Amino acid sequence: MYTKPMTEQEKNLLIESIHKRVERANQNNLTRTSAYLDFYLEHPEVEWALLAHLVSRNGGWQMTDLRGEWIPQLLTEKEAGSFFQLLERCNWLIFQDAYPQLLVYAHMKNHEHPDFSLLTQMGVSQFMIPIWQAFLGQKRSALSVWSKVSIQVLTWALIINEQNYIEQRVVQNPYYIDHVLSHLDFTLPALFSLTQIFFPFTENGETNLKLIGTRVTHFDQLALRINVGKLLYQLLFEDHERYWYILQFCTNVPHTGSRADFFPSRFTNHAPSSGPSSNSKSTKKLYVSPSLPDAWPDTVQPPAKGHDWFDDPAWYNLLTSPEDYLPILSETDYEQAIHIISASSHFLSPMISFFQRE
Repeated sequence: MYTKPMTEQEKNLLIESIHKRVERANQNNLTRTSAYLDFYLEHPEVEWALLAHLVSRNGGWQMTDLRGEWIPQLLTEKEAGSFFQLLERCNWLIFQDAYPQLLVYAHMKNHEHPDFSLLTQMGVSQFMIPIWQAFLGQKRSALSVWSKVSIQVLTWALIINEQNYIEQRVVQNPYYIDHVLSHLDFTLPALFSLTQIFFPFTENGETNLKLIGTRVTHFDQLALRINVGKLLYQLLFEDHERYWYILQFCTNVPHTGSRADFFPSRFTNHAPSSGPSSNSKSTKKLYVSPSLPDAWPDTVQPPAKGHDWFDDPAWYNLLTSPEDYLPILSETDYEQAIHIISASSHFLSPMISFFQRE
């Protein structure tokens, strides 16, 4: 425990160190996903970090879907590239904003005189300042533990903050409206359930895959994205046994971006050979799902511009309001989605190619 307040020099050195750590970990979806999990394992009271790890895994799977079995038959190279830019920008921005908060918290929780001006200096929204103050304050109370309520409030606050952060910088950004959102048919991925978000796990040492999650049908709706985050958090932590199985998956299965990570009986990260098919008639076809490095190169993102989104205290009301109803999906729903897109891509691809030539 540090007992003396930080000097200005110490604060500047800490901010510089955090910036360097964020830059190293924000290279691509793989490095971000790993950083979230490492933080959670060290600070399990910050449950948002595990949620972010799993959502980031899903983001990586969606990125490689664009180079996988079906989507290249349905989108042009330019459209696929635009979709990747959107996914990568959101992924990058959330990490750029949230990970510094986590690192500042990790430092302050061991400091007798936490300095919350560090958060402001790093561009964190004023919405989050009292949330972190209250969370650290409870740890310093007589109980010296975090209540489930305070952990949920912090998690929901981070969900609200990060979705507002990308709302201003992506969804309402004129560049993405003009160059991505208005030119790309986002109903197509939704039609084939590629916007499903799942947490994989197996039970009691069994090999049968289990999935639980939901779907995002309207990416441009802020309130819906916040509710999706709340539901995913509930699904992750409401059942302790299931949480433990999901955590085992996270720690035992490295994230490569390929859906073969969680479903090796249905996907492969290897391109099909030119010779005879290795799939016998008695086995299910293995669909191609490349690893992220095989699908997309690292990108250099422009700085995160914009202003603080928080301008109405009413946003705090969402910290206690229940989430709206959303469908809960399972491995059965995902199998159905695979069947639909596999069957549909074959007869839709020629039609789409025809209209793309027009």
